[in-house]
Amino acid sequence: MTFNSVEVLIPTMHKTLNQIKEMCSFWNLKTDATISVQCDYDGKDTFIYLNHKITVIFSKTRGVSKNRNILLNALKNDIGIFIDDDCSMCNDYEHAVLNQFNDKNCLVAYFNGYNNNKELITKRQTTQVKSFNKVSYAGGPGIAVTK
Repeated sequence: MTFNSVEVLIPTMHKTLNQIKEMCSFWNLKTDATISVQCDYDGKDTFIYLNHKITVIFSKTRGVSKNRNILLNALKNDIGIFIDDDCSMCNDYEHAVLNQFNDKNCLVAYFNGYNNNKELITKRQTTQVKSFNKVSYAGGPGIAVTK
């Protein structure tokens, strides 16, 4: 199987559509993205950022795991990569993610990254796995999954 497209998946809380639009440059989005916002109403909006479709799902649902499930259900591209709303993507993330999945023939991969303090999110290296139970140590940011 060959994977061709990456979508960034971002759970967040209490952000307006204008705040999401402003955050796109911080997140360094170079692909499509879906953002799930925990807030006081249910709704959906889309806009274009640098020729990429950004979907924003507003939900009264509470809980980061439920918010990530909303993002998984909304995934449209071949691969979704989760990041936290205080993380930003490397310039070449699409290439790195596609190469990892296509070259290593994996279904799930964990990508290391840096937080706002320029510290590694984890001391572990990038890994590729065949099932979710092998990335349970990783937490949310940096996990990339296939549909």
